[in-house]
Amino acid sequence: MKLRTRRRIGVALGLVAAVVLGSAACSRTDPRERALEERGRWTVGLQSFVQRADGGVTAAVRLTGPTKSPLHTLTVRITMRGAGDRELASLWHPFPLDDIVNGGPVDRMIELPAVGETVETVSLDPVLRPSVDDVVHIAELAGL
Repeated sequence: MKLRTRRRIGVALGLVAAVVLGSAACSRTDPRERALEERGRWTVGLQSFVQRADGGVTAAVRLTGPTKSPLHTLTVRITMRGAGDRELASLWHPFPLDDIVNGGPVDRMIELPAVGETVETVSLDPVLRPSVDDVVHIAELAGL
C-alpha cells in the first residue's frame, strides 16, 4: 500500500514539474511575452517638467536599459494631472531606442500638448502588464 502511494505521489510530482517547465519554456518562446519581458528591463523616469506659455508641457526624461536590447521602441503612457490630482490628459509616447549605446542612460526632452489647465504633475508608466485596450497603443507589441 505504501509503495503504491509513493508511486502516485512520484507520478503527480513528475506531472507538476512537466507542466511548470513546459509553461516556462512556452513563455520564453512566445514573442509577445519576450517583448513584455524586454520592456520590463527598461526604466523611464521623469527628471523635470515645465508648462510653457502656450499651455503645452516640456518634460525631461531619462531612459536606461540593458546593454543589448532587441527593442527598437519603448512606448509609455504619460498622464498629466491638475489640482486635486484630477487627470487632465493621458497619452502614449514612443521613445526610439536604436541610438542608445550600452543601455544609456540617455536624457530626452519631449513636448506634450496643451491641456487647457495648469498641470501639477506628470507621470510616466511603461505599462508592463498591458490590458487588451492598452496593447493597441504599444508600438513594440504591434503584430504580436
